[in-house]
Amino acid sequence: MKTSTYWDKRALRRLTEAEKISEAYINRVKAIYAQAQKDIDKQLESIYRNYSNETGLDTQKLKELLTRSETKKTWDEMKRQGLDKYIKDNYKSRISRLEQIQAQIYAKAKQIYPKEELVNQMCYKGVIHNSYYKTMYDTQRGTGYDFNFSTVDDNMIKALLKDPWSGKNYSQRIWGNTDILANNLSEILGGGLLSGQSMTLTAKQIRDRFNVGKYYAERLIRTETNHFNNEADAMAFEELGLKKYVFVATLDSRTSEICQFMDNKVFEFDKREEGVNFPPLHPNCRSKTRAYLGEEEEKNIQRRARNPITGKTELVDNISYKDWYKNNVVYSKGTQYPLKTDMNTIVNRTRLITSDKLQQKTKGVKLKRDNTIKHSYFDRSKNKIVLGANANEYTLIHELGHKLQTTFTKQEQQDYNKLITQKFAKYTKDDFKKVKGSSKTKYWVLKDSNDFVSQYQTRIYKSLFAFKNNIPNVEYAQEYLSEGLKYYYKNPTLLYKKDRKLYEFIEGVVE
Repeated sequence: MKTSTYWDKRALRRLTEAEKISEAYINRVKAIYAQAQKDIDKQLESIYRNYSNETGLDTQKLKELLTRSETKKTWDEMKRQGLDKYIKDNYKSRISRLEQIQAQIYAKAKQIYPKEELVNQMCYKGVIHNSYYKTMYDTQRGTGYDFNFSTVDDNMIKALLKDPWSGKNYSQRIWGNTDILANNLSEILGGGLLSGQSMTLTAKQIRDRFNVGKYYAERLIRTETNHFNNEADAMAFEELGLKKYVFVATLDSRTSEICQFMDNKVFEFDKREEGVNFPPLHPNCRSKTRAYLGEEEEKNIQRRARNPITGKTELVDNISYKDWYKNNVVYSKGTQYPLKTDMNTIVNRTRLITSDKLQQKTKGVKLKRDNTIKHSYFDRSKNKIVLGANANEYTLIHELGHKLQTTFTKQEQQDYNKLITQKFAKYTKDDFKKVKGSSKTKYWVLKDSNDFVSQYQTRIYKSLFAFKNNIPNVEYAQEYLSEGLKYYYKNPTLLYKKDRKLYEFIEGVVE
């Protein structure tokens, strides 16, 4: 059995890994707030431009009531953008032009909520998953026993995510934080306009309030990450039948007095209480827990490792976590190929990074996961995207490109045909080479694809009909748009550099 120092170090290492996971998501949330601020800044410029006269802001015009037709037009437009659900009831009657502006700013700020919630959810799912299995791995390595344990399922994670562990769950806290931000921005703008305040000062006040919002959002992720990391540990230790835990503080110059006081104290799992004897004890808490492992506890784990057929205790191999995870989690489920990213994560990440308009245009397409194949495809006849084992969010965006093409208006189709024809116009059959695909189908690709975002984008299918009089038949260049859409979100700078016209076409269709 390892020493207490070993268990302390492994526990703190698991917390550090959870914090590293959260850093990437914190940056995503900051980007969401930055984009919202940028959008509101644009609106602010437009408002000051439209309501200014020779003497300054026209406050009388701002106080005018909207006509009934203007009111209806306002709500119809907000409904079309999906913003109407964020508007308070008192704004839905006949209102002044100033109240209209305030309602639009309020709704724009509340749009942060669903995006932030998705990011947080993905973060916490990853933390729970990683922490639970790392705890099992550390326990097997520390005791030397290869025991059986339950794998994490969606129901366990959902229950943990919904738990209002300190009065509210993370989703409710995000809603509350964005409510405060939206109300403050609405008040700042309303007060600034009525007082004739300069746009520079109003913009600064809005920027300062966004900085406060970003701080709250970051603090929430750090605190909830600590909560879910420790809860996943507790879930693992209770699965092993362990009864007690040790409080482990991160001891440095930033450690709070309460965490220093609690360090190394032992408590029973069934009497744990977050904020009292189980971390987090406070916002931004960095404390951890580990199982209390005495002689009796070691005997319990040893019994779990006994082979019922041979009667011998199974010992764990000295292998890396990656190999251990494959043996104990991935392949134990009987998949032919390990899934690189689970379906919910792919869908949530795609929703997060793609525009509302693209989501609306591709709404209704069916999604299926097939881990018996590695690659993905769009079945146009069944309006279905099948995601293979190697799929991630950019794979789904690529396949959505095929679906998007079926929604083109007559003008969009004409513009696209002209665009793709011009792109391939300088090439002849001699510039291409024939390739055999994984499913024994043959297609053509450019030998030198430097003018494209990838060689994949240059594929021309239907081997026998790929060329007309040595000129590429662009009717079968079916990856040009899809690969372009993928890079529009994955690496827009590269797409703009390689194919500005395609970038601008996609922007016009999906934004």
